[in-house]
Amino acid sequence: MQDKEVFIYGTGDYAHRLYCWINNNHICKISGFVVSESLSKKTIYENERVLGIRELLKDKSCYDKYIFLIAIADKLIVKDLVAYLHAHKVQNCYDCSEFISNNIASNSDDHYCLICGNTVSKFNEGGIEYGELNIFTKYHIIGGGKRDNCLCPNCGAIDRLRWVYYVISNYTNIFNDNTSVLHFAPENSLSQRIKRLKFCNYISADLEYGRADFVMDITDIPFKDGTFDYVIANHVLEHVSNEKRAISELKRVIKKTGKLILSFPICTSIATIEEDTISSPEERMTYYGQKDHVRLYGFDYKERLETFGLKVNLYSPNRIMNEEEIKRYGFIYDDIVLICEKK
Repeated sequence: MQDKEVFIYGTGDYAHRLYCWINNNHICKISGFVVSESLSKKTIYENERVLGIRELLKDKSCYDKYIFLIAIADKLIVKDLVAYLHAHKVQNCYDCSEFISNNIASNSDDHYCLICGNTVSKFNEGGIEYGELNIFTKYHIIGGGKRDNCLCPNCGAIDRLRWVYYVISNYTNIFNDNTSVLHFAPENSLSQRIKRLKFCNYISADLEYGRADFVMDITDIPFKDGTFDYVIANHVLEHVSNEKRAISELKRVIKKTGKLILSFPICTSIATIEEDTISSPEERMTYYGQKDHVRLYGFDYKERLETFGLKVNLYSPNRIMNEEEIKRYGFIYDDIVLICEKK
């Protein structure tokens, strides 16, 4: 490998394990880490540089010099990644996931924040404590209430945002291709990540002035039909009274192949609660879990969205990765992000 540059593809738990094993056993020098997203050259992981794959593959004359050691647990992602590299005439790429899983133990005391790219000793408690008179005393509500392992002590990113970022990074092409994105109620750290992509036409929107690029009502979106490849709306729909109108507008502004990225609090123990008679802040706190929520989605959330003409794809940590990885990344075990398409 003396005449080759060796890169580890990934910056997660598997990448960390492989990097430490290679260094501890003096196998070879690692030139850096590679990710799907184009990151700043100043970004580092394990004290090594992190490069976006698009940036690295700009110089085709260097393809023969590169070796990519793919350190990603998700087999579907690895399959797509290998196909992508082969399509770009890169042959020296190797799936190391099985080797890592079988031979390299994880340091279970380490935690890794996908948002800021730092290893931390633990994630801190987060979420809101509402007291005794609310629905959190009766039910487990995904993405709501007080939670352990929630806040990154370095950047402040919360558990559910880390999961949204994971899904967007691995199951959309926002960070890889020329796309147009509309983002409602933008989370600052996610917004900044997408906004700095040179090949992405990114627009953020919020009802309140000063929180986004545009003041915008999700039930009255001022863009033409078929404008966007993606619309992101995390923890938004539970605030919107006219849900049917909002989803109609979201569908209208995405392209035929466009996708909606949605999440909201979900209680899988009960059916969706939505009553006109529940109107005061105190009643909404009791039945919905927050005074500005107008419904609490239940186990029927998927069927509910499908009635609006959406094909719904569900992404949850407990369906994709093992408990060790969920703990390391600080995800909610049963968190849910939905990627929806027009039927």
